[in-house]
Amino acid sequence: MSSCAVKTCFRAIGIKQNLIFSDILYQSQKRTYDKDGFYINRCKYGGLEDRLKVQYPNLKYHVLDTSKINTSLWQRNDYPFEIFFEDELDESVLDWKPTSREPSMLDAGVQARINAARGKYAIIIPPALEEKLENNPELSQSILPKMSTLIKEQERNQRLAAKRALERKEQLEKAELEKRYQQSLL
Repeated sequence: MSSCAVKTCFRAIGIKQNLIFSDILYQSQKRTYDKDGFYINRCKYGGLEDRLKVQYPNLKYHVLDTSKINTSLWQRNDYPFEIFFEDELDESVLDWKPTSREPSMLDAGVQARINAARGKYAIIIPPALEEKLENNPELSQSILPKMSTLIKEQERNQRLAAKRALERKEQLEKAELEKRYQQSLL
């Protein structure tokens, strides 16, 4: 278990002092979970962020008003989306402006950035929603299954895309071998 998961476990079960790991495990097993694996009872440290991080320890959670980001910028292939996967978010991302022409989706740099983001998740919550979630544990609880479903769909889509890419690569390699074979016969 990572130190992040242990800290999350501490917060999720309301432990403020260090205990041995077996005590932490014992305390966490006493909790009641719903069918999606989320805590049913909200404790002092059981907000949306903590609940999500119990389920997805490497998830990044940020409170930020992204409505300030122009939609056309979000869709650019050179938008610095990787910033959202960092522990601390630099709010300069709200003011980002392109400095050159948009690169092609096939550009090696764009593909490398996309591949580096595979399997990473960042949740960005608007400040007004975060305030509502803090004041309404039921709302927080109702959002968790929806986010879990979305993450599972993303994982499935990424697996399918990777499978299709591998199949395409194999087809191209097979076609190249066939072409070389045909040329060797001439």
